[in-house]
Amino acid sequence: PVRPAVLLGGGLGIAVATGAGGWASGGEFLTSRKLGGTVPVLGRVDIPTNMLFDAGVYFLVLGLVLMILTTLGASLEEPEDPRESEAAAREPS
Repeated sequence: PVRPAVLLGGGLGIAVATGAGGWASGGEFLTSRKLGGTVPVLGRVDIPTNMLFDAGVYFLVLGLVLMILTTLGASLEEPEDPRESEAAAREPS
C-alpha cells in the first residue's frame, strides 16, 4: 500500500517537473514536447509531455482524495472520550 502523501507529493513533483521541462527546452511553461524511444517489441514509441503532466495531476488528485478519506475514516474509529470506552469495557455483560 502506498501512503496518500507519497501519491500527492509524487504527483505534484511530476506535474511541476513536466511543466518546467518547457522552460528547459527554451519554450514557455507547459510547452508540449514528444519524448521518444525504441521498445523492443513495440518499436518506436512517442509520449507527449502533456500526457505525463496529466498523469501527475491524476496522482495528485488520487493522493488528496485518499488523504481525505483516511482522515474521515480515522475520526470514525476514535471514540470521542477515551474514558467512556474504558468504562464500557469494564462493565460486565
